[in-house]
Amino acid sequence: MYYNLPDEKDAKRFPYRTVLQGPDSSIFSFKKANDTPDVVKHIRIENKSLNATGVTLNQFVKLHKTISFAIIRNDSLLYEYYADNYSATKNVTSFSIAKAYITMLVGIAIK
Repeated sequence: MYYNLPDEKDAKRFPYRTVLQGPDSSIFSFKKANDTPDVVKHIRIENKSLNATGVTLNQFVKLHKTISFAIIRNDSLLYEYYADNYSATKNVTSFSIAKAYITMLVGIAIK
């Protein structure tokens, strides 16, 4: 069997294991903003090589077939998007988001 490029079905194709919470660990908890702030609702991607159409963030994630997208600031979840048939509780392939989480955790550990 040969797989070329990663896609959202990888979570079903490859074996995985659940990492259980350790006895001395803590869970990140984010407060969900009551409403997405207007400044977030109207974010535009200004880099024309990324967003030649100049659309809003909501339009951008749909146009690029994004599965899920979140903006977290401090302890608040400011923006959350899930494509049809996806949700916050559905397992999906993380692609390169793992690099961002590792970087965040290293930053927290250094503090």
